[in-house]
Amino acid sequence: MSFSKPVLATILAAAIIAGAGHAAADDAQRIRSVRVAYDDLDLDREADAREMLARLERAAHEACGRYPERHSSYRIMPERTKAAFQECRRRAVAAAVQELNAARLNELHARSAG
Repeated sequence: MSFSKPVLATILAAAIIAGAGHAAADDAQRIRSVRVAYDDLDLDREADAREMLARLERAAHEACGRYPERHSSYRIMPERTKAAFQECRRRAVAAAVQELNAARLNELHARSAG
């Protein structure tokens, strides 16, 4: 199956709560969207589904941030800051995969998520 329009991957980032020192789902904010083109891919093909998953992961890094150590909370709680960035990326990819709802992509994502 070939899709003709690009998907808009909505990226949600969990806010880092300095006082509580954790990221909470209720505190998630939409901070950035990254457009991920896939009109050149057939998501029913294994190789193309893998490529799409890689594109989504790159977009999540772009939208959620590549460098947690540059975030203002990093000095105080580096491990929690890194975890919040990772969680943002995980959620962003999962949301985009769900939005696409392509069987092969769903399978690959489920396997990679463990």
